[in-house]
Amino acid sequence: MTTNDITISLKKTFIELRNVEDELNRPLEDVVTLSACYNVRQSMMDMMHLYLQSHSIKNHEGSSLEDLLTRCIKVNKQFSAVDLSKILCKEHDHAACTSQYCLTTEKVTDCLLVANQIKGLLVENMKISEND
Repeated sequence: MTTNDITISLKKTFIELRNVEDELNRPLEDVVTLSACYNVRQSMMDMMHLYLQSHSIKNHEGSSLEDLLTRCIKVNKQFSAVDLSKILCKEHDHAACTSQYCLTTEKVTDCLLVANQIKGLLVENMKISEND
């Protein structure tokens, strides 16, 4: 995957995160937490996979959020500021989490905060604009 492909994929992921934010800004009774939870979790995984790819590090498809974060920290110590402690599915790979999701908007919001922190690190370190 070329640098341009990685940048394009990251920007698509950023759009997905904005969609989750839009979902969470709806009236509470209208929020679809299943969709929001799945999309924010997938966005976090995609961002870290793409960051690792940008550093020519092979990705393992069965990686958990914790595994990906550990590999990102090895590349860039700034990732050690990312706190996954409030994320329920952090130790499972995405496939294992498919049947589980956060039941409350509060838990999804916690995940979204972490995802936005990861996004901020990528924007800063990869020198990309999230708005192009």
